[in-house]
Amino acid sequence: MIGKLLLMNIKEDYHVHCNYNDHSENDLTVENVIHRAKAIGLKTLAITEHVRRTSDWVPNYLKEIEILSNNVNVKVIPGFEAKILENGSIDCSEEYSEKYFLIASFHTGLSHPKNAHHFPNGILLRLF
Repeated sequence: MIGKLLLMNIKEDYHVHCNYNDHSENDLTVENVIHRAKAIGLKTLAITEHVRRTSDWVPNYLKEIEILSNNVNVKVIPGFEAKILENGSIDCSEEYSEKYFLIASFHTGLSHPKNAHHFPNGILLRLF
């Protein structure tokens, strides 16, 4: 996109975590994230919690977002952030990666992964 200026919409955030991971503060609940988004005037919020293929909390996470996103003036998009593994696969169950908003990126010290050319700048966004 040489020669084009891309502007970021400050009323949308597509990369927000909550406390379903092992490194966020306990008070960073889905409910608090949604309330904060509303308080600062966001129109769109994608909650993109770190996930692995083995994550067993996903059904609870999705149900909580579904329940808490009703009756708010913020479009809440449930989603995930997953690692791109050395073999180029994404560490997220296909059941979720095909149905929900997904951010995939390198989270390790991979210097020259075999499939890096498929992932410009090390980040892959899949919009639904």
